[in-house]
Amino acid sequence: MKRFILPLLALLLLALPALVLAQTYTYEGTMHPEEAAAWGVGCIIGLVIFIFVCLVVEIIILVWVYKDAKARGVDNPAVWLILVIFTGLIGLIIYLVVRPKEKLPEGGEGPPPTT
Repeated sequence: MKRFILPLLALLLLALPALVLAQTYTYEGTMHPEEAAAWGVGCIIGLVIFIFVCLVVEIIILVWVYKDAKARGVDNPAVWLILVIFTGLIGLIIYLVVRPKEKLPEGGEGPPPTT
C-alpha cells in the first residue's frame, strides 16, 4: 500500500492546478467553464490511466527479471529484483548486460551448458 502513496500524491499535485485553471479559463468566451472543467477531468483521467499502465509495465518487468534470473542460475535473483525496483530501466539494462548467456537445463541442476 505504501508504494501507491507517492503516485497518488503526484496525481493530486498534478491534478490540482488543472482543476483550478479549468474552472477559471474563459478566454474571450471561446470556452465555457463547463467545457474547461471537462477538459481538466479528461486530463486527470488520462494521467490516472498513464500511471496505471506504468505500474503494470513495472510489475511485468520485475516478474520477468526474477523468473529469468532463476532460469539462468543466478545465485540470488532477489538481489536483481530489488536492484530493478530501485533503479528501474537502468537496472534492467544492467541486468541484461551482465546476466548469463544461457539458461540452465530443464532439471535446473548444474551449470549452464558450454558451447
